[in-house]
Amino acid sequence: MKRKTIIIATTATLIGLGALGITASLAQGPYGKGGYSWHGAGYGMMQSGPGYGPGMMPGKFGRGDCRFGQAQALDTPLTVEDVRAQIEKRLQWRGNDRLKVGSVTDKDENTIVAEIVTVDDSLVRKIEIDRNTGRRTPVN
Repeated sequence: MKRKTIIIATTATLIGLGALGITASLAQGPYGKGGYSWHGAGYGMMQSGPGYGPGMMPGKFGRGDCRFGQAQALDTPLTVEDVRAQIEKRLQWRGNDRLKVGSVTDKDENTIVAEIVTVDDSLVRKIEIDRNTGRRTPVN
């Protein structure tokens, strides 16, 4: 009798957990977290506010309300110091102590070039940033 009770309880628990998982996935919308759903953008896609997580869009590196890779002009153009501070914050957030910001220089009146290097100054990535939109492009 005990064995039958344990089997029934285990089966009921598994069915309940399965139903909970299905309910949670449906609550996020058809594309899950971070994607568009019937109720607007998911976490991290647009501005912070009710129902939104920390957004990619606000701040100087965001793209405003533009979609599909278009870039919206910023209120004030970025400076070398703005770019350095932003990249330092992102590297801190990632938690990799072996990476740091290398040189950050003006390429021309519309472009800033930033380097991410290791602690022994080996180049990891070079990025061009449009100072008017904040759009970043990797340099090969």
